[in-house]
Amino acid sequence: MKKYLTLLAVALFAACGSKTEPNGSSTSDTNKTQTPPTDSPAIVQPAKVDFKASGKDWVIELAGTNATIKTTAGDTSVGKYSVTSSTDTKGVVTEKYIVGKEFAFDVIGKAGKDPASGLTYSKMVNVSYKGKSFKGFGGDIVTVGSQNTKPEEKKKEVEPVKLIDKNERITINGKWFLQTLNGRKVTDADFSRGLATIDLDPTANRVSGFGGCNNINGTLTIYDGKKIKMEKIISTKMFCEGVPENEYLTALRNTTNFSVVDNKLQLKDNTGKVLAVFLRGIK
Repeated sequence: MKKYLTLLAVALFAACGSKTEPNGSSTSDTNKTQTPPTDSPAIVQPAKVDFKASGKDWVIELAGTNATIKTTAGDTSVGKYSVTSSTDTKGVVTEKYIVGKEFAFDVIGKAGKDPASGLTYSKMVNVSYKGKSFKGFGGDIVTVGSQNTKPEEKKKEVEPVKLIDKNERITINGKWFLQTLNGRKVTDADFSRGLATIDLDPTANRVSGFGGCNNINGTLTIYDGKKIKMEKIISTKMFCEGVPENEYLTALRNTTNFSVVDNKLQLKDNTGKVLAVFLRGIK
């Protein structure tokens, strides 16, 4: 009997000194410890693009110590680069970049005009990639003074190559929210997933945004201070009934001119008709 009472006392003590967690484990109230939260993983920011060049079928970017080439065929190569430079008898500097065994390019310190866009860039670029050679342009967009002068007056009146002011090129940089489309006012209610937007990045020659149903992306070219081209615009394939997204995309593709007045961006076609009006930073 005494032995039975001793065993019962031990069982009661064990039951009072512990509790069962929801997951079925048992822990002591006095000795319970909490596991400190683990540190959140560090967010790695992408390296800043220091130089960008492009041609008909390729784009090159220098960021930090890496060089990247992307082609329209879907090829991408990334690697650390080594660079050497030389100067010719006319003072033109050429930088030679080597990236692995199949990727190299020369950046020539001489302005050249891109026949595709009509823009003049401060650098000419020759690329060798996987046994093929390409030509293109990079650096800053430049303008060239008028060449319509008499030979004897050329030295005095022809202006040198002049860089376009950076602020002039980014007056429309950033995110804009659609206000009117083909002359009629639009609101959130016209789009099933929120108001249509456009995000312009002239420095990277990129346009992106939201059509009220799908995300959009394309290329952006700005020239002569007021002319604009948005090309190769593509969108995701989600279906949204009754949304004027196709009308919105058509307006972007038909845009040839723009103006910014009172913080409003107007996109116009080649006849001067206003296709769309946006407001900067309303949300």
